[in-house]
Amino acid sequence: MAEQAQPARSGIDWSKAATTALVGLLAAVFIYQGIGEARRSGLVPAGEPAPAVDGVTLQGAAFDLSALRGQVVVVDFWATWCEACLEELPSLVKLSREYRDRGVVLVMADAASQDDPRAVARFAEQLAPDHPDNVRVVLADRRTLDRWRIEAFPTTYFIGKDGRISGGSRALTTEWSLRRSIESALQP
Repeated sequence: MAEQAQPARSGIDWSKAATTALVGLLAAVFIYQGIGEARRSGLVPAGEPAPAVDGVTLQGAAFDLSALRGQVVVVDFWATWCEACLEELPSLVKLSREYRDRGVVLVMADAASQDDPRAVARFAEQLAPDHPDNVRVVLADRRTLDRWRIEAFPTTYFIGKDGRISGGSRALTTEWSLRRSIESALQP
């Protein structure tokens, strides 16, 4: 018996296309959530008191993070040799200027044990030649990096007015995400 030829199917199987699109969308959501979790894993948890930042300012004065209690503090751990850090810091300085009147302070905590203080000073001068009063550059020591669980640069933490961590992220973060984190830290 000869096989009968199947009629050619014309058109698109919309049910199959919709199912494929839905599976792709769900996969993208899970990947996005996984990346977010990876960026937060290993960080000092939200709700914990902010650890101390031991180090000195570029002027040689001891730095005391607890003196900033009552303000929202963004602590960014960075280094001059970190390209992602150098890309992210201009957004942080811009946002610190924008949120200055709402009590936001930016602490640029450089990994002093891995960096040259002269390079830090040159970069800070280029980044903020007007020396905003709510931007602090600190040469953080190794104990500080350990306390804050710094495994990669940049790592950014957001501290509420109560001195507790409201959130954090590891790796390059978009300005939109930084803004959202600052707004969250400003909430009572």
